[in-house]
Amino acid sequence: MNNVLIVGLGLIGGSIAKALRASKNDLNVYGFDKSEAVLKAAIGDETINNYINIDDDFDSIKDNQIDFIIICTPLSITIEILDLLESKSIFNTNVTITEVSSSKLLIEEKFGKLKNVVLSHPMTGSDQAGYKASIENLFHNKKAILINSNYAEEEHVNKVGNFWKLLGSSVSSMSVTEHESAMAFASHLPHLISFALVNSIMIEDDINISSFAAGGLKEFLRIAGSDPKMWADIFASNKHEIRRSIKSFKNSLDVLEQKFSNESELEHAIMQIKKYKDSSF
Repeated sequence: MNNVLIVGLGLIGGSIAKALRASKNDLNVYGFDKSEAVLKAAIGDETINNYINIDDDFDSIKDNQIDFIIICTPLSITIEILDLLESKSIFNTNVTITEVSSSKLLIEEKFGKLKNVVLSHPMTGSDQAGYKASIENLFHNKKAILINSNYAEEEHVNKVGNFWKLLGSSVSSMSVTEHESAMAFASHLPHLISFALVNSIMIEDDINISSFAAGGLKEFLRIAGSDPKMWADIFASNKHEIRRSIKSFKNSLDVLEQKFSNESELEHAIMQIKKYKDSSF
């Protein structure tokens, strides 16, 4: 890996570029973003060597001998970019391709049988978005997941794994089914609950709840500040597993609500939940 192209210089893509620069290696780092201001900022602070316009000057990928492409855009745009790479005959070549989407099902169904495409998911993020929010240590001491594939060649899998290790992450692997199920509970449902809670407050706007936003609510508010486009894409992609997690969550709410009339049973139920939390997380 000598020449890296980062497509999308938002929070994740910008942080990758900054982490690569901080690692003090000899990599050439190129970027592409729809925002000219972002590209100027990334070049101005020497986070990237230069930019490549994949829309108008795709041949620059070959001219600059790009051998590693990482796509850091919302899911629907990631699919569009993969379609573009396919039209330019980049699939099944020596160029390693990966992406960072939080849901993999749609991508795996369409692009999961290619030798040089390795799906990956860095387990980190922020409610803040954009290049201005990117930081070089976003991936340090975090986890990165690689999606198992019967088609991706070992060389490309190893390159993607080593890439995340270079940024300071530990690497593990799982199937796409395991990933979607785990993410439904670990990430997607918590975000959906946060959006729903703020929506409930919005409906009850005759009550001045905002004046009493303490620690518990503030964490939900932080999550609810996440990027709408990105999360709409994720919810649509992983809708089956998210619906399953919603059903489980609703059942748990019902069980706890039914115990409101018996304080000792309610306390016991909460105690069992706390014990599970203390031993498992």
